[in-house]
Amino acid sequence: MFYYVRIRRKLRTLASDRAYELTLMHNLDALKRPRTDFTMDRVDRLLRPFSAVETIGTNSDILIIGPRTENDLLMFLAYGFERSRLSAIDLITYSPWIELGDMHKMEYPDNSYDGVFCGWVLSYSASPRDVAAEITRVARNGALVAIGIDHISLTPQEVEKRDGYAIIPADSTAEHANSADEVLDLFGEAVDTVYFKHDAPLKDQLDVLNRVSSYGESTIMVVFSLKK
Repeated sequence: MFYYVRIRRKLRTLASDRAYELTLMHNLDALKRPRTDFTMDRVDRLLRPFSAVETIGTNSDILIIGPRTENDLLMFLAYGFERSRLSAIDLITYSPWIELGDMHKMEYPDNSYDGVFCGWVLSYSASPRDVAAEITRVARNGALVAIGIDHISLTPQEVEKRDGYAIIPADSTAEHANSADEVLDLFGEAVDTVYFKHDAPLKDQLDVLNRVSSYGESTIMVVFSLKK
């Protein structure tokens, strides 16, 4: 990252009219804290069940949405997936491994991927159903989809009081999925088999969560196949 951002000056961003206004600011700020945010261990939690489903293999075509850094791709390589079969898209990129693009309107043909991995990105969208529709479009029939988000117990007002800003505005919380079932509902009748469902078991234990996560959150994860 130092080489591409500081020396090559390759950092580029793309605004999205369907992402929350503070999305870019929040994630650019995270790039300034590589020791805490460059390697995200939570990605591995979602990759474990995703990679365990036999409908995909290490030679499958995989799309990774919103990796921010090469971390997600490196984890896929560690699981044996082929680098040439991995694609990645983000509103921020400095890396030749990650294409600049908007998950609400992806420039990939229909039926391009055997798997779509979307870890902790969906919550930045003010139009999550549009994201679900795009994932369904670029995925092949029977493709495996993995979605990870944080269950947010705090209100936007509480988050703003604590952090100085809230990514999700107070008037947009109804559009924000906050459970595994709400994530699956975004895909409607396109959901086929649900292989893994993890619905924030610590969401009501804020005293514990505050020691685990600075946001007082707990993880929601789903892995399912699509029917088209």
